Amino acid sequence: MKIEKCLTLSEKLQQIESFYPYDPTQEESYFQRYQHLQKQTYKREQLVKVLKNYHGSDLFHPTVEKNIDRLLSPDSVVVIGGQQAGILTGPLYTLYKAISIIQLAKREEKRLQKPVIPIFWIAGEDHDWQEVNHIHVPQGIGMTKHTFPRDDTKKSSVSKIRVNPDMIHTWLNDLHQSIDDRENKAQWVQLCEELTAQPISWTRFFAKIMHYLFREYGLLLIDSNDSALRELEAEYFHQLIKHNKELADSVEKGIQNWVANGNDSPLQFEEQQAHLFIEENGQRVALYRDGDIFVSRNRFFQYTKEELCEKHLQLSNNVVTRPLMQEMVFPVLAFVGGPSEIDYWGCLAETFSLFHLQMPIVFPRQNVTIVERSIEKYRETWGIALNSLLSGEGQAILENWKQENKPPDVEERFDRMTKQLDEIYTPFVEELTQIIGGNMDQLGDATAEKLHSHLNWLKQKTYAFINTKQEVTLRQQRAVVNAIYPLEGPQERGYNLVYFWNNYGLDWLHMLCKQELPEINTHQVLYL
Repeated sequence: MKIEKCLTLSEKLQQIESFYPYDPTQEESYFQRYQHLQKQTYKREQLVKVLKNYHGSDLFHPTVEKNIDRLLSPDSVVVIGGQQAGILTGPLYTLYKAISIIQLAKREEKRLQKPVIPIFWIAGEDHDWQEVNHIHVPQGIGMTKHTFPRDDTKKSSVSKIRVNPDMIHTWLNDLHQSIDDRENKAQWVQLCEELTAQPISWTRFFAKIMHYLFREYGLLLIDSNDSALRELEAEYFHQLIKHNKELADSVEKGIQNWVANGNDSPLQFEEQQAHLFIEENGQRVALYRDGDIFVSRNRFFQYTKEELCEKHLQLSNNVVTRPLMQEMVFPVLAFVGGPSEIDYWGCLAETFSLFHLQMPIVFPRQNVTIVERSIEKYRETWGIALNSLLSGEGQAILENWKQENKPPDVEERFDRMTKQLDEIYTPFVEELTQIIGGNMDQLGDATAEKLHSHLNWLKQKTYAFINTKQEVTLRQQRAVVNAIYPLEGPQERGYNLVYFWNNYGLDWLHMLCKQELPEINTHQVLYL
């Protein structure tokens, strides 16, 4: 295994200085942000209790326990990032985000000489089931989608979804039967079955796998829908409710400023949206402002500010208020995000200020593409540049190759040969019949039929040879495109952990974790 780094323009961090308070590439930013955090106060003792309660005995590891305790120290800070709880950890970029958090925390602890703790925020309050219920696995030169079934259609937070052992084991059985047998297959199958031997929540299953993968690096986990965390957040929800109109106005102004700078709007909201959700009757319901009250879209649920504050255990955040809540709860040195997250954070600087908060350092998660030996061999044979594949040009180049290497017009050539044969052979038979007589015309017709039959056989063999010759090349080229840019997107968005775990174990994952944090704007290529 080896890691190479290359610059990929499409993955460059697009931070515009005026929209973010800190430059993540400058060492000075981290010292300045740290000094700012030392002037703030946090509910550290309550936060540590929440984390200990959440990890319990099943997410226990000495390094994890040590990091939880270190949060009690007033000079400790965190590097944090989060993601939805995809089944079997979801797309690969979820893992790369966790690795970035771990590496950045390690680097800054060394530079600051202060405790810097990595935390992964599981977005258990989200209710978008379609985002988390499936994975894609390579099948031939394509991708097969494996979707976990669910009868309940309620739009509840995913952390409220319970996984029945029989259902998950049936799904896992179908999945592992569709994947090639390799020496590591038993490891991941057995682990998943053990983790789901008893009924378990959707996010707890996610947390257990993430803990198994990253426990030795001290990565802490927290479910944003955890009830103990909700208790800690109560007064912060009160602030979001009390200043809700100003909150919405600041967000709208931030979006307008972002767009005025020549950017596409990363956020779209309905009028009077409160940027909060409430869980009622097992459904996660968006809230809107109507004068001094908060209502659901159909107005079935209505609350005064005071009533809503009392229901803080049922409240949850959206993409706007989640960053604010994160800043209120944790001493955040840096937030690690993906490209879309970084864009919409750029609209929130004024919103942070509204609540007397400061946006932390916004750091882009790393990008990784894994290249197997056979794929690299095919790529070299093809002669296509890796950067072209990473930027999504592979399919277009493949189509151009097909056009440039179209087979000769076999049909026209054989039609012309048939016509020429008839033009020569028919007069010849007529001449023989006149000179010799007898049944020469009948013999001539029979011979002509045989000649046409042999010519047609030759045409079929010609097509078969051309198709075989091209198909081998096309199959290899399609395999390259599918491996590096599947489903018309980067590999990290299409592939799941299980394919590479099954075929190569987890050494590659730990190799990524243990290396130094790569520079921003680099794309890592991991050759297996």
